[in-house]
Amino acid sequence: MNDLDCIIHMVGGLGNQMFQYALGRRLQVDRGANVRFDLSMYEVDTERALTLSRYRTHIPQVSAMDKLTMRLSFGRTFAKAGALLGPLKSKLLWKVHEDPANGIDPEVTKLQGRWYLRGWYQCPGYFETLRPQLLQEFDLKQPLEKIDADQLRQIQNVNAVSLHVRRGDLVTNPLYNSEQQVQTAEYYSQCIRDISDRVRDAHLFVFSDDMPWCRENLRADLPVTFMDKNKGGTDYIDLHLMSNCRHFITANSTFSWWGAWLSQNPEKIVIVPPVWRFKHGGKPPPDLIPAGWQIGPNKMTAQVSAAT
Repeated sequence: MNDLDCIIHMVGGLGNQMFQYALGRRLQVDRGANVRFDLSMYEVDTERALTLSRYRTHIPQVSAMDKLTMRLSFGRTFAKAGALLGPLKSKLLWKVHEDPANGIDPEVTKLQGRWYLRGWYQCPGYFETLRPQLLQEFDLKQPLEKIDADQLRQIQNVNAVSLHVRRGDLVTNPLYNSEQQVQTAEYYSQCIRDISDRVRDAHLFVFSDDMPWCRENLRADLPVTFMDKNKGGTDYIDLHLMSNCRHFITANSTFSWWGAWLSQNPEKIVIVPPVWRFKHGGKPPPDLIPAGWQIGPNKMTAQVSAAT
């Protein structure tokens, strides 16, 4: 008998969707939980697309009864509904559990009863034990079209290094810009030099939401391919191509995080920014970076350590 009935509020772009899905799978597999996903944010025109559905994932959605009990639980009628329901309250209404966003939350895997989970849950510790299963589920449902298949073959035939530049809303949205670091050309230059020193015959594949900036600012004494075919709603293709690279220079982005995590190269080098957000002292969020990944290129890491 299931002792956990939960709904996960899914929100954000593809990288965030994957973290929330992976937590749900952990609760399903380890706890036998009855998990559904609240996808209401993707019914809003301004919200990002649910491109997670392009993978071999199973995303059970909330039912009509779930929606009714959610309205009773979170709407203005909550207090009145609770009083009227009496002993049925615990069986029908939802309690909310928020991700503390301060590293892995041991409480979320111990919950019992009916819970509505909100937050990002950006910790691989929730789902590392499910890695073989998630590698299968985060595979594309449909085969790549010719131009993407050609690019995949090119990636697989060289010593490919994925370089991801995220700018977009980090530059244009004042809220995001005030909270999260936009990585500089100097960060990428130092990462490229670091990779060049360690990876023989490296070939850079650049993925970005601001390719004009990349073409103008990225300099490298090695082959570079700008992956500028896929836009917006086809980000899942770029993530698949990225994950087939052998090494990774990432942005402070869950998108490039997943590209690196999904790579099955046991000798991969993964470099992540030493300055991620302005909270947490600027460092990457707690428990986000797996063991073996490198925080910052060698020279820049030394500079940040000396300054702190």
